[in-house]
Amino acid sequence: MRETVRHRRVVKWGLIALSWTLFALFFSSEAVIIRAYAGRALNLLGTLSAWLICAYAWLALTPFVLYLAKRFPLERRRWLKHSLTHLLASALFALLHLALYVSVALRVAPDANQQTFFTAFRSIFITNFHFDLLTYWSIVGLSHALDLMTEDVKLARRMLTRLSDLLRKSLENNGEHEVALRDELEFLESYLEIEQTRFQDRLTVHIRVDPAALDARVPNLILQPLVENAIRHGIAPRASCGTVEIRAERQNGMIELQVSDDGMGVGGASVESLMKGIGLSNTQARLEQLYGAQASFELRERDEGGLTVTIAIPFRSQFSRDGEG
Repeated sequence: MRETVRHRRVVKWGLIALSWTLFALFFSSEAVIIRAYAGRALNLLGTLSAWLICAYAWLALTPFVLYLAKRFPLERRRWLKHSLTHLLASALFALLHLALYVSVALRVAPDANQQTFFTAFRSIFITNFHFDLLTYWSIVGLSHALDLMTEDVKLARRMLTRLSDLLRKSLENNGEHEVALRDELEFLESYLEIEQTRFQDRLTVHIRVDPAALDARVPNLILQPLVENAIRHGIAPRASCGTVEIRAERQNGMIELQVSDDGMGVGGASVESLMKGIGLSNTQARLEQLYGAQASFELRERDEGGLTVTIAIPFRSQFSRDGEG
């Protein structure tokens, strides 16, 4: 019996290691193809090394993520407490993964002596933190989905499909600073299906988008953390139903994105303190990096209760060139 258990464990972790290796090989090949098409140096060894470091750093963290997934299951009776635990853990694991990656990359990269750890970490944090958050939640989600197989096969299949879509879409646009709004909304809908499976009739979502805005270029994964904040602060703490509204509109040469909820508002905090949170401050940093003073970011309390986050950026169509709409 012990030999059988040990064998299964070896096979399990062998498959997990193989999966992370295939992950690295897949995205290495993608990066090389993009470089070749752009007429740039292929840098095969450097590209493969970078993705292997990324993948194997997650491989090292996977046992701990799986432990937390088992220890704090996202079940109805304790979903709020355990969701908050995983929210904190996802941020910590994302930071830890980025730190592991930078530490190893600086040692193996040819120009390792030309960058400090903090300079390299700050750069990669801005572009990869939210992607790593999603990676953590994908591991947790897949772990729970597999456990659900024995309880509710139909629900598990739906969750696996949505998680697969979520991970695929996030990986497809990995490294892209901007995507078309229609693609951003497609990703968001996959995320919202997962959340609505969790909250069921407690969560109502309205998406109102100006058709003229669908081709606008927006920052990649800009809406998901804002919607996640709205659900976490506006919907999760209350026992009654709650509503989140996502709006996008083109006006006066700008594209305006807005996420609202009808929750408790700032509660005992202040707008200024909420603006300093990881999600919102990181969003502001991305907007400043991409658009400078042309972008605006506002968080305000609604008169009828809840919060509204509004972003305005220059309208640029995905079909335009040189920033012309």
